[in-house]
Amino acid sequence: MTRPVEIASSPELQGYEEEVPPRRVAGRLRNIMSTLRTGLVGYGFIAERGHVPAYLSGKAPFHVTAVAEPCRARWPLIERLLPAAHIYPDHRAMLAREQLEVVDICTPPSAHAEIALAAFERGAHVLCKKPLAMDGRQARHMGRCGRARGSRALPRAQLPLRAGDARGPKRAGQRAHRKGASCNRRHVTADARRAAWTSGTPTGAAIRSSRGGGILMDHGPHTFYLAFDWLGGYPSEASAELANHGGGVVEDDVVTTLRFADGGLLRSHLTWNSSFRQGRLHDPR
Repeated sequence: MTRPVEIASSPELQGYEEEVPPRRVAGRLRNIMSTLRTGLVGYGFIAERGHVPAYLSGKAPFHVTAVAEPCRARWPLIERLLPAAHIYPDHRAMLAREQLEVVDICTPPSAHAEIALAAFERGAHVLCKKPLAMDGRQARHMGRCGRARGSRALPRAQLPLRAGDARGPKRAGQRAHRKGASCNRRHVTADARRAAWTSGTPTGAAIRSSRGGGILMDHGPHTFYLAFDWLGGYPSEASAELANHGGGVVEDDVVTTLRFADGGLLRSHLTWNSSFRQGRLHDPR
């Protein structure tokens, strides 16, 4: 088993422009991407339960050679699933020691830009959990820096296609759309319930509160991009009620109402105060 590397703390992928058959494109991507050395930044719930199992499935075209995780209590879990990967206490140490071609960012949102810019400086491409940045200006700056270095950033906002997940209804909506029936779905209800333990570490919720926003930043992007896709447009009017029941510095419970110019309506409830984990997107009629 590879031992963690102890180091003190220190101060879009390129596409094909020629026209080729889709099977040849897919083959080329597999051949190229299977050689990419990948570093994972952040080893919380999403990384452990989502990204790493995908990498280990044999279908994901990345080889994780390094992980940066500040919570040392998580290191044994990393060693168990990724025994050959080097473990670092932060992304700066990892980027200084490793020759990476891709950096997968699975941290709270406020750290995304800093880590992505550091990865660009090392000539790496970036995969990043939603949202890519804290605001549009920050995202545009990241884009300029990435292009200057010949690197791309790819936001990862895809929920798993599995029964019981919010994407389940989206798949039904896509099937209906192909059959010409999706236009009947004009009133949508969305729920995202999260409990404290789903934050990945005992202090995960507190870390999120101090590094980028509450439940609206945490799960709002998923809820809204799925709903916009299902309803086929963007809202013309929005309102929200925010509450803080847990005593943190950001909202932990949000109710939103989004109205669309064609009469569409989205009502959503997002919370960190649930006793169970659930995501739903459905037509209440």
